[in-house]
Amino acid sequence: MVVVRADLPDSLVYQIAKLLDENRDTIAESIPAFKTFDSSKAIMTGGLKIHPGAEQYYRKKGYIS
Repeated sequence: MVVVRADLPDSLVYQIAKLLDENRDTIAESIPAFKTFDSSKAIMTGGLKIHPGAEQYYRKKGYIS
């Protein structure tokens, strides 16, 4: 789980979500625990709110309907 401040710009958090989604394999090379990261399940936050920027990215990718 990646936690960001609510006051971060939507465009920045959108780019963070996109970067994590599109570069999972590269990130996992240096952070082995990241191998289990699944963007389609990133919306499962355990009750935390999804930042609007991340939500926009997840909707565009079809992870949220």
